[in-house]
This record gives sequence, structure tokens and C-alpha cells, in this order.
Amino acid sequence: MNNLLVLFILLYMFSILDLQKFKQFTSTMSATLGGKESVTEAVTIESEEIPDIIETTVAFTEETEQVAETTAAETTAAETTAETIELMGTGVMDDLDEFVNKIAEVVRKKGYGDQLVVERVDNYVYLRLNEGILFFPNRADLKQDSYEVLKMVADIINEAYDEIYKVEICGHTAWVQIDTDSTNFNSWELSSERALTVLKYFVTKCDMPKDKLIMSAYSSTEPYTEGRTEEEKAMNRRVEIRLSRMIDVKNNGLN
Repeated sequence: MNNLLVLFILLYMFSILDLQKFKQFTSTMSATLGGKESVTEAVTIESEEIPDIIETTVAFTEETEQVAETTAAETTAAETTAETIELMGTGVMDDLDEFVNKIAEVVRKKGYGDQLVVERVDNYVYLRLNEGILFFPNRADLKQDSYEVLKMVADIINEAYDEIYKVEICGHTAWVQIDTDSTNFNSWELSSERALTVLKYFVTKCDMPKDKLIMSAYSSTEPYTEGRTEEEKAMNRRVEIRLSRMIDVKNNGLN
């Protein structure tokens, strides 16, 4: 298909340059593709015209590839949303255990079981995303590979949005020696910036309303593990999304 695309582009460019040259070229191509051994005429192209043809062809090809990549990304996002909606249903937070199981099923089907942990703690649902899937070390800008998993999480939240009281986005870091220094706040800043980055992505890219979103930064004050090994430290470098239910707030008379 790529070869055919290039062929048609070249045919188009030749037709623009000179009608006579185009006729000569098509005659030559017809003779060649028809299996004739000899070619009666040759196509002559001025040398200065070649760079323009190549540049136009490359630009057109790159634009076509970009459109294809964008379409593929949009298709993947649409499939993610459709699968999420199909699995979630309505009244999804009435039974929290069932809700967690449904989320876990979505995560498993999308292949993110190692990067996203879903847990119920009391009347809260936690979605824990490790640093590796979202960020590069010591940075708060998202990796491109993180977009799909965040879109999936946003779809889950949006589907249950009416039943959710608050969506708390919490940034966490692993403990390092400088955390004991009273003049150093790097871990606080990093955990805060990462939580804000995820919040911004949900709002600007996933159409999530702001009214139920909360952002928190914990630095290394609430480790998920003891952090004795590198693997445990990696688990402590995370963004947690904590969901609370509207029904619990109403039952407790807080709303």
C-alpha cells in the first residue's frame, strides 16, 4: 500500500510539472507494467525539480501517517470508553465489593494489572497508579504511555460520577534522606506537582467536572510499604485516587 501511495503521488507531481512529461511517464509505466521488454521514450525531469517533488512527497506521507496515528489513538480511546460503560452499568457503587471487582475486570482486560491496583478500604475505593506508568523519575510531566490508562480511569470515574461524593487525587513519594532536612521540600513539591498534573489531565483531556476533585500531597509521610527494597520504594512512589460515595455522606448526615 505504501508503494502504491508513493506511485500515485509521483504521478500527480509529474502531471503538475509538465503534461507532456506526464504522458511520457504514463506511457513508460504502461509499457513496463505490461511486460514489454523495450521502452520507446524516456521521461526527463529537470534536476532542480526533484527536490521539490521529494519534499512534497515526504510532507504528504508524514501528514498521512500523523492522521493515521491520531485516528488509531481516537479509536483506542473510544474502545476503552465503550468497554468501560458496558462493564460498569448503573448503580455501580451500591455494592462496593462488586464495584471494585468490575474495575479490576476493566483493568485486567486492558492489561494494566501490574501498574494499577484497585482496593477497597472501609467505604473508600482506592486506585493506585505507580510512578513507572505515569512519570519519569523525579519529574511531574506525564509519559505518553500513561494517557490510555488515565483515560480508562477517567471513564470509570465519569460513569459513576453521580454516585461519587469526592475524587481525591493524592501524590506520594518514597522516603529519602533529605526528607529529614527542615529546609528541603523537594518531596512535597514533587508529590504536589504530580497530583496536580493528573487532576489537570482529567479535566482538560477527559472532560471531568472540577466540582468533586480534591488534590493532596503527602510526600513520603504515608508509605504503602516499608520501603526497604527498591521494589517497595517503587510502590511508594505513586498517585492514589480515592473515591468516596455520596450515599455514605447522606447516611451520615454530612450533606
